[in-house]
Amino acid sequence: MREDLKTITLVDQLEEKLLQYIQSSDLKEGDPLPSEFFFAEKYNVSRNLVRESLSRLKMLDVIESRRKRGIVVKESNPMANFVKVVKPNLLSERSMLDLIELRCAMEIGIVPMIFRNITDEDINDLEAIVNNESYSNGYRVGPESEAKFHTRIYKIVNNQVLLSFLNVVVPIFAYTSSNFSQYEKFTEELKKANKNVNHKDLLKHLKDRNEEGYKVAIEHHLLPYVNYVHARKQTIG
Repeated sequence: MREDLKTITLVDQLEEKLLQYIQSSDLKEGDPLPSEFFFAEKYNVSRNLVRESLSRLKMLDVIESRRKRGIVVKESNPMANFVKVVKPNLLSERSMLDLIELRCAMEIGIVPMIFRNITDEDINDLEAIVNNESYSNGYRVGPESEAKFHTRIYKIVNNQVLLSFLNVVVPIFAYTSSNFSQYEKFTEELKKANKNVNHKDLLKHLKDRNEEGYKVAIEHHLLPYVNYVHARKQTIG
């Protein structure tokens, strides 16, 4: 057991050394890495240890193997590894609540980019999604419809990192749907105050190219989530 822990520690240390080497050498996308033998000699470790550390960097999307070129530096996607580990069954309730807050903050924050990029084709796609939605309780749509509408909104922004976040957003919709009874009261409060906003309302502002109206509408649309998270965090501590 002690030997295993020692090996893991060495791999961790070598992984960090390899990252430092890539950075200090100012290697860019497509630049080749030296051989395993080079790193084994440089850091006085076995080639097996080098191989294991390089495998980790491949999993992190830092490097990749290319035919006839060996191992080269890869363009890093900052969201890639975050997306890989965000699975509902692997997250605590607190972490899922944090992700819901992050999703709300991002959707409000991207409003200017939406209106800078939106096209008639985007509007047509969103309209098709809305026309196929079915509501329960007069205002609730299913998780699939919720995901379709909002992921299509994200795509308007044309930001690759943001698009990677789509893989995080989808399990959030499933979580909120399965816990709907807990935050339904917050939706009811908005409905009674005549401030409940559905996808049709959001689409109208997008059609009218009304950025300010959409910003207020999306804030109201997401408010039940925000209020639910706030109340739930106070409960669980």
